[in-house]
Amino acid sequence: MIVNELAKSAGVSPSVVRYYSRIGLLHPLRNPDNGYRDYSAEDVNLVRFIRKAQWLGFTLKDVETILEHVASGESPCSDVRRLIIERMTEN
Repeated sequence: MIVNELAKSAGVSPSVVRYYSRIGLLHPLRNPDNGYRDYSAEDVNLVRFIRKAQWLGFTLKDVETILEHVASGESPCSDVRRLIIERMTEN
């Protein structure tokens, strides 16, 4: 799916999808025929996760840390607990 389709499915604007791609939270493939970014159905879930995490007070850097743990097969639970305590202290 292209940027606009992903944005509509995830309930965000296309600029949000492009920004997440630019900072490395999303990793779309390029369509060889037209060069468009090609997103998967899993990317819809990922964008929704990122937005919910932000709503809960996590920064995009926090989300990046969590996703790095998941990608490497590690449990992010200890980091998530630490981040929750940090955010509670800040607020």
